[in-house]
Amino acid sequence: MLATATVPVYWHTISAAGGAGRLSGTAIDQQITILNHAYAPVGLKFELAEVEDAVNTEWFYQVAPDSQEQTAMKKALRKGGADALNIYSTELSDSMRPIRGYATYPWRYRFAESDDGVVLRYTETGNLTAVHEVGHWAGLYSTYENGCSGPGDMVDDTPAQAFASSGCPEGRDTCSQRGTDPIHNFMDGNEDTCRNQFTPGQVERAREVLRVFRGIAT
Repeated sequence: MLATATVPVYWHTISAAGGAGRLSGTAIDQQITILNHAYAPVGLKFELAEVEDAVNTEWFYQVAPDSQEQTAMKKALRKGGADALNIYSTELSDSMRPIRGYATYPWRYRFAESDDGVVLRYTETGNLTAVHEVGHWAGLYSTYENGCSGPGDMVDDTPAQAFASSGCPEGRDTCSQRGTDPIHNFMDGNEDTCRNQFTPGQVERAREVLRVFRGIAT
């Protein structure tokens, strides 16, 4: 029987001085519910440990990977250890469009503890963007990682995929390898209405990576 591990979630809502970016408790609770539904097969239960509101206009508008604003934000706010999920909701820098969020991989934690976590465009709260980004936090690659060549996403039961899907294209096959594009997979970039699953191989990989790099056993 699959054991369940509880993952504490520290949610940091970053807002501008004028109020843009503020989220309701209901919106955050809804996102936690969505995460729990998606990650039940992995044996994870996400539990909101704390919601922290930070008003900082620079962090709200200028955060991007490796930016000075992101470094300052995470160093000031991040809580918990490798097993704690920190989510930062913000606007993101204009240079990030149309990216909806990004995350760090588990194996990076020991080299950059303060950088660990998920950064989410605040308007994406309540949908599957967080599910996809938490997948990276758990050690999963996007299904279109490496396109049609190389090891792909390192999971055998997700067919090779050249690029992210759009518009729920049933039967689309962008690579010559066996299988059609996994358009219903959470780790694709498709519309929310299309995505509803992880494969057994992804579940196995996430459980092993979480155990080794985050000390989370399920």
